[in-house]
Amino acid sequence: MKKLFALILSIASLPGFAQEKNFIDQPYIEVTGTAEMKVAPDEIYLRITLDEDDFKGKDSMEEKEKEFLEQLKRLDINISEDLTVRDMASNFDNLIFGTEINTRKTFVLKVREAAMAGSVMQALSKIDISKIDIDHVNHSELEDFRQQVKIMAIEAARKKAGDLAVAIGQSIGNAIYIQEISKTWPRPQSNPANVLMEVNYFNETPDVSFEKLNLEYSIMVRFILNQAQSD
Repeated sequence: MKKLFALILSIASLPGFAQEKNFIDQPYIEVTGTAEMKVAPDEIYLRITLDEDDFKGKDSMEEKEKEFLEQLKRLDINISEDLTVRDMASNFDNLIFGTEINTRKTFVLKVREAAMAGSVMQALSKIDISKIDIDHVNHSELEDFRQQVKIMAIEAARKKAGDLAVAIGQSIGNAIYIQEISKTWPRPQSNPANVLMEVNYFNETPDVSFEKLNLEYSIMVRFILNQAQSD
């Protein structure tokens, strides 16, 4: 029994235990601050597929790929930096008189403006390349925007706590607990269903717009609640 009592005293003397006890003993106010920001993407990734079936009898895959690259160069796109090969495959079809090989090649092209995405679509449609999809969108400074939204959420929590404390004639002190709560999980949008794209091909340069990236964070904060001073 004495050993058990000594063990309890030892645990109670640990720093973590003492801090928890002090935390419980303190009067505090708990609030949640929320902030939101919408950011227009400045990195748009187009998935472009060259399928030999689409231009068979007109051009070879090599000729069509060369024509494809020339169109991008005319738009002043840096091919070495912004164009990558996603996939390359060949389909073998057994025919009566032999075997035919159909080649398909998929590229991912990064552009930085919606207007440029529209120009690429229009330029490629002129050379019979129509398999163009939105792979995903992103923003080059997304991490910085995330931090800004979190700070805005904490500031909102502090204001809310201060206003509530004043209403009962008290004030808030230091924060003693902070917890980040993501109401949404902001990430580069990769689901085509989440990307709003409007294309108007009747203009000389088609109008293209994308849904903005939505960043929303909630931060739960506990502030020490200072007792009202007596007169």
